[in-house]
Amino acid sequence: MSFKEKTLSAWHSLHPTVAATIGGLFCAAILAACGRQDWALRLDFNAILMRGLLPFLLFAGALHVDPPGLKQEGGFIAVLSTAGVVIATLAVGAGLHWALKLPYLTCLLFGALISPTDPVAVLAIFRRAKVPRALAITVGAESLFNDGMAVVMFASILGAVEGQAVSLPRASLLFLTQTSGGLILGLILGEITARCVDFLESLPAQLAATAVLAFLGYTSVNALGVSGILAVILAGIRIGNRSIRLKAAWIEIDGVLNAVIFALLGIEVLAIPWTPAALGAGLLAVPVVLAGRALAVALPMGALRPWRDYLPGTFRALTWGGLRGAIPLALALTLPEGPDKGLILALTYVVGSFSLIVQGSTL
Repeated sequence: MSFKEKTLSAWHSLHPTVAATIGGLFCAAILAACGRQDWALRLDFNAILMRGLLPFLLFAGALHVDPPGLKQEGGFIAVLSTAGVVIATLAVGAGLHWALKLPYLTCLLFGALISPTDPVAVLAIFRRAKVPRALAITVGAESLFNDGMAVVMFASILGAVEGQAVSLPRASLLFLTQTSGGLILGLILGEITARCVDFLESLPAQLAATAVLAFLGYTSVNALGVSGILAVILAGIRIGNRSIRLKAAWIEIDGVLNAVIFALLGIEVLAIPWTPAALGAGLLAVPVVLAGRALAVALPMGALRPWRDYLPGTFRALTWGGLRGAIPLALALTLPEGPDKGLILALTYVVGSFSLIVQGSTL
């Protein structure tokens, strides 16, 4: 086989998400060569993802969550998406503080935004990965639900960094408000969406209705101060098995949106204030984050082992499959300007790129 044939074969074997990220990096190289780095600086990646495409991506991903399987694995998923995020945040924060000698709160802030798995990346990869159904449900559902805990951790630690009074009762109340409100409104949104799907017969009308409800539901629930992420996820789960045609159409839409997001993620490399020290710190953060993820998986698995069995390879799949991608970078971009923002952006980008390109392509 010639070099050209080997190269094409390797490219075609990549998952589209990984290929889109590499393509975005290639576009970034072209922009840099042409002296157009300012294009990436003007790109509001946070707004495009968090206030634009995220509800559609989450809704499409939630359509694949099987309610009976979710019910069966619910206890394990709940522990992973709550206690697991806390464990990973503390472990990553402590490890980075020891390795880089940065302020502990800064390291914890990075730990909070990088510890939850990115549902956009995880669901895109795991839909094509050949893993047992129960394991795929666990990994996919955890990636969807752990963002609620991550938002509370991120907001609380950011408040402490900015000098606000932060306490465990206040953080717990914020978490309960965010999650319970999101779940309740998500059930209502899911019921409205299901009734619309049942009432409308044509596929274009169903697509339009679900897209509008996903976006408006996410935006309005966030405006009420609770988790729009959870609301959209529950709506997607509610109608996942109601229409095979609708689900197939959303798969195609999801593929296009993922390609756009991860191509933009590659281009965002030009918006990071790179220095040799930042790059070195990012490479050092990769094993720290992987170790934190391993600990966040191992401790809940060990605690629940007396009451349940695990499929072979569960620990490896959950650890190596805990991908980070677009959402951590979007959160990092929301940080207020300060001396550590550039470093956190670099750490997030290096860890996310390694996660997508190396972990995603070898999963």
